[in-house]
Amino acid sequence: MPRALPTYRNHYGRAHRSEYGWCRQYHHPGHFHYASSRIHISSHLYVGVRWPWKIRYRSHWRPRYRYRQVVYVNAGWGGRRLSQRVDVRTTYRQRVLHANDQYAEIEIEIDGIEIYQGDRYVGYIDRIPSRFSRIRATVHADGFIEFDRNLHIVGDRYRGFEVLATPYYNDYLLNAYRDGHDVDVGKIDLRRGKVKSIRRSRLFTPYSFNGLVPISLLPDDDRLWDYGRDVISDAYDDYGFDRNRGDDWRYNLERSDQIRYNTEAGVEVAYNRETVLERIQ
Repeated sequence: MPRALPTYRNHYGRAHRSEYGWCRQYHHPGHFHYASSRIHISSHLYVGVRWPWKIRYRSHWRPRYRYRQVVYVNAGWGGRRLSQRVDVRTTYRQRVLHANDQYAEIEIEIDGIEIYQGDRYVGYIDRIPSRFSRIRATVHADGFIEFDRNLHIVGDRYRGFEVLATPYYNDYLLNAYRDGHDVDVGKIDLRRGKVKSIRRSRLFTPYSFNGLVPISLLPDDDRLWDYGRDVISDAYDDYGFDRNRGDDWRYNLERSDQIRYNTEAGVEVAYNRETVLERIQ
């Protein structure tokens, strides 16, 4: 029997109706949360397709992806505005730890992060401790998903970069974080190409905003699972049919977002994001 997946529980109330809006489910578009209008509506996992996880588990399915996001951020308050353009390219693998007809336990491991700012190459990191490179999720057949954490990057080339491992929030990190929430912080050492754990973040300051907006290192929509309406690996790859190596994946998935929100601290955040997900192995 597989070990139960650890999840962060909200001790202030029920997860779905809590004061802080913690929620571990992907919802249908148009879903309303009861307590907090701060929460953005994330994509749900579309379940109207054949369940692929048992075959993926038996066939030791372990694809590798590259997720590129170019983010144009403008944030601040009043007349004080700060802008930046960040280009982050994350490579990661997906592995099915266990699967049956009801649920699948999946591990996602980041094996590289490449950073650009503006048009300038900043650096590449591939020595990343597991607390900053791995997440586990349980995907249920009804579309419900549980995560054990979120992974973000924050910083710029002048002040440096950090990786943040936080509880899973279904809200923007600047809005969802509260004092006392567990956050692991890793400082990115670009010279050595590694992440080193540190006690406290210098760059993530939600109560005295410094212009730096944390960016998720992984897709925050249904593309993360390569399953649903938009799939890179087609049905032959999922269900074990023989096929030519060159046809294992068919195309990239591109999306654009325009996102605006205000935090409780009064910070206005607006960013345009262009993302591309491709399977590379």
